[in-house]
Amino acid sequence: MGEASKRVQEAVEDKATEVKKMAEAAFDEAKAQGLTPRVAGDALRVVADKVADITRPARPNRSAEAGGEQVTRTPGWPSKKP
Repeated sequence: MGEASKRVQEAVEDKATEVKKMAEAAFDEAKAQGLTPRVAGDALRVVADKVADITRPARPNRSAEAGGEQVTRTPGWPSKKP
């Protein structure tokens, strides 16, 4: 099992080196385009908020609670047609 373990370790080290090179290249490209960690974090927060709005379960409207027909609306969904 020692030889197999050694091969797995080498494969993991090779992949880690490859991922590190890719991350460095991505960082360099982002820096060249003027992107900063703060800007990236702000953008990720906006996306996360939008995803949360989309995935939040729809709640029945007030008329449904009063016994009317149940209509659901997803938060953030446009109320006007384009």
